[in-house]
This record gives sequence, structure tokens and C-alpha cells, in this order.
Amino acid sequence: MNIRDLNPLSGRTDRSRSTSAGSAAKGADGSPSRINPEMQQKGPADRVEISDAARAAQAQEEQARLREVAMGRKAILGIPPLSQERVEEILKRVKNGYYHTPEAGRAMAEKAAGAMLGSDEQ
Repeated sequence: MNIRDLNPLSGRTDRSRSTSAGSAAKGADGSPSRINPEMQQKGPADRVEISDAARAAQAQEEQARLREVAMGRKAILGIPPLSQERVEEILKRVKNGYYHTPEAGRAMAEKAAGAMLGSDEQ
């Protein structure tokens, strides 16, 4: 269910509850009303209220997401570019199957662990 369906003032898109241009109701000032005449007769419209606590929690989540994006961007920008020679060396190792050996797996794991733990030995 689309939350817009709860508000009769929103531009409804479902055909069962929308009014056509020819049968639109008139507002108090004579202008076309966006409220379906059937809804006007049924009483007050449904409402959704969001508490201040929920708004604050959402704002905190958004700030956390922004911090994570900033950290990721900083980490990516901190990676030095690879030289053409290094790229060629890596491609050669891939073709030769070097990265499928236990020694290579161990070396990559140690290097990754050192990077995550902040070790200088990389």
C-alpha cells in the first residue's frame, strides 16, 4: 500500500478512488477540489503522525549513513593508483594461477588482517 493512498488531498493514482476531471467536486471557493466526493461524505480522512522520537531516530540513521559514505570515500581516495607495470604483473599472476595457491591465499589474508588491524607490516 502506498502511503499516499491514506491522504485524500494527495493526487491519487488508483482508479477506484480517483475523480475524473468532468466530475471533480468544487471547493468552498469554487475551485476544483482534489477530494473525492465519496470521501467527503464518509467523514475525516486517515492520518499518519510521526513522533518526534521517530524523526530524531531517522535523523540519527541518516547522519550515520553520511558518515559511512564519507569514510568509504576517504578510504577509496586514499588508495594509491596502480602503475601499468603493477597491473601487468597482477594480470600475469592471475593467468598463471598464482592466486589459487595456498601461499598466495595466506599472503593476502595476512596483508588484509594487517590493514584491518592497523599493523605496519604489510
